[in-house]
Amino acid sequence: LDTYILTLPPTNLLIIILSSYGHGASPLGGRLFRSVLSKEGLNFRGLKFCLLGLGSRDYITFFFNPKFTKTRLIDEGATLVPTPSFDPVKGGVDPECDGVGVADASGDDQDVVIERWVEYVKDVVVPEFEDEQNVEVEGKEVILEEARRVYEEENGEEVKKQINYWGVRR
Repeated sequence: LDTYILTLPPTNLLIIILSSYGHGASPLGGRLFRSVLSKEGLNFRGLKFCLLGLGSRDYITFFFNPKFTKTRLIDEGATLVPTPSFDPVKGGVDPECDGVGVADASGDDQDVVIERWVEYVKDVVVPEFEDEQNVEVEGKEVILEEARRVYEEENGEEVKKQINYWGVRR
């Protein structure tokens, strides 16, 4: 997700598989994305996404990062493409996580849920978008500027190497 937020390539569908750990924190590779999503005034209009969240109901912060990501993207104009939960504990669509896949690590079924969700997205969701044009999010420049600012703030001098590596220009 950090690569995505640093480049915002045109797409017709963003497929997100996302976990949280500890006290609902974003994993490595998603921290910049989450930091940017924390800011108000972004414009993700034009972005369509589906989401599979990973987590464990053994923790009080179960699903915090996936719920946060879903809520913030929708708040900033993105459109959720709903998918079934495939959660064997709750069945159907989990009311806590309406419209997203839920792979709970507290049971024995997480791998099965992930596999079923990926197959569903591949066989049902992706074909719906194959003929659509890739689009850029409306607020691309504002989002990229915020991503660069947050990245520089969090990474200091390493930012220039990373920005050049990912192909993002100032």
